[in-house]
Amino acid sequence: MEKPIKRTLAELSQPNFVDFLLDTYSPKKNSAGEYFSMALDYLTNETSYMGSDTEKEFVEEYGLAPIGFLEMLRIQMAKTSGFGICINNKDLKKAMSNLMIDYNLDLGDMQKYYDQLLEYGLLIIISDSAGNQYATSIQQVFNWEYKMWTRFKNNEYQNNHRNDKKNNA
Repeated sequence: MEKPIKRTLAELSQPNFVDFLLDTYSPKKNSAGEYFSMALDYLTNETSYMGSDTEKEFVEEYGLAPIGFLEMLRIQMAKTSGFGICINNKDLKKAMSNLMIDYNLDLGDMQKYYDQLLEYGLLIIISDSAGNQYATSIQQVFNWEYKMWTRFKNNEYQNNHRNDKKNNA
């Protein structure tokens, strides 16, 4: 399995991209037969984050409030699927309700920020073959893929280490 790289908007926009993600990084089961969580425990940003002309123009036009909203929404993405937040079920509505209550935000303002982020491509929609759609960002998908790749590599190392111990015993 190749180390993940940050994907382009064109790659993420491909039909059924979520299917590709789940096939590539299929959920693993523990010894009790339960699937490991695929959520994220952290968020990261590259040092180049908000450095492109598009991002700078976005901030000049709309200010930093929508970017703050995006970061708070990414936390909600991390808690659900990890790579994004489903917009077909109630996940996005719950997330926005939580943000509204926890941070005393106006629902109308959040919807405006959401629409602005979509318009500029800072928030994108990816889909699966079942018709589900997920709001996400390029960075969010990269973080999730990197976590899944790291988990795979760690499991591979542990399996090889155990096999080496058995063979040497």
